[in-house]
Amino acid sequence: MRWKTEWEEGGKLIRGGESLFQNPDQRREIILETAQSSGFSPELVEKDWILSLILEHLVERKWPLIFKGGTCLAKCHMDFYRLSEDLDFVHINANRGLSHGARRSDLKKLERMSDELVEQLGFLTPVSSNKFDSHQQMAFQYAYASPLSEKQGTVKLEITHRDSLLLKPESRNVRTLAMHPILRELVMEPFTIACMQIEEMVAEKIRACVTRKTPAIRDYYDLTVLKKTLPEIFLSSRLHDFVRRKLKFQTWQPVPDVWIPTLRKQIAKELNPTLGQIESFDLNASIELVRKFLPDFDTKE
Repeated sequence: MRWKTEWEEGGKLIRGGESLFQNPDQRREIILETAQSSGFSPELVEKDWILSLILEHLVERKWPLIFKGGTCLAKCHMDFYRLSEDLDFVHINANRGLSHGARRSDLKKLERMSDELVEQLGFLTPVSSNKFDSHQQMAFQYAYASPLSEKQGTVKLEITHRDSLLLKPESRNVRTLAMHPILRELVMEPFTIACMQIEEMVAEKIRACVTRKTPAIRDYYDLTVLKKTLPEIFLSSRLHDFVRRKLKFQTWQPVPDVWIPTLRKQIAKELNPTLGQIESFDLNASIELVRKFLPDFDTKE
C-alpha cells in the first residue's frame, strides 16, 4: 500500500512506523483536520479514505471490474463535489453475453477475491454477500471500526454483469480527500483505475432517474453539476442514443410529478449531508433535463 507515514514527534518530522490509517489517533486527527478544511463531515472523509484503500487493493489484485457511478464521478472525473458512500462497477465480461453458468462462475470468483480483500486490508468485516437478478448482479457489504464513533461504519460494493459497455473504458486517477495536517499532502498518492467514460455515466444517471423504484435526489443533483461543469456532453448527438440503449430492456417512467415532493424532502436529509458546501439547485430544471433525453417521452404513459 502506498500509505505516507511521515509524522511529527518531539518537534521534528519522523518517517516510517505504523501506517497513518492503522494508527487510530493519527487517523482521527487527519480526518478531523480534513473535515474542517473541506467542509465534508468527518464520517464521509473517513469513508472516502476507506473507499480509496479498497479501490487500490482491487487494482493491485486485478479485479475484473470497470469503475462507474457517483463515487467514480467524484473521485476520478470531478473535484469532490459530493462524497458518495458506495462503489459501483460493471464486470469486464458484461459485453460478452455469457450464459447463466458462466456469470455464476464469474461471481463465485469475486466472492473468493472478497475474502482476500478482507484478509489483506485487515480492517473490514464482511456483513453480507448477495447475488440477484439471475446472477447478473452482486453486492458485498463490509463494516469497519472507526476512531470517530463507537458505531461501526459500512461500505458497499455493487457489481453488475448485466449492462454492456457502450464505450471503451479509460484509465483515470483515483484521488483521496484526506490530507496530512503537517505535510499538507494527500495521505494517499493518486493511482489509476479503469473507469466508464463520463458520457456513458451521464446516460446511466439519466436512466437511474427513471428506473429506480424510489427516486434519489443525488441523481438529479449529479446531472445538474455535470450540466454546469461539462455542458458539451449534453450537446452531443449520441447522448440520446446512449440513453435509449441503456433503457432498452428496462421498465421506466418519465419522472412523474408525484415524485417531486419526495425528491424535495430528500434534499435536506439525504443530499446536503454529502456535500462540502451546500448549494441550492433547480430541481425542476434537472427533471426537464432528464425528460429531454427520454425516448418518445411525449407518448410514454
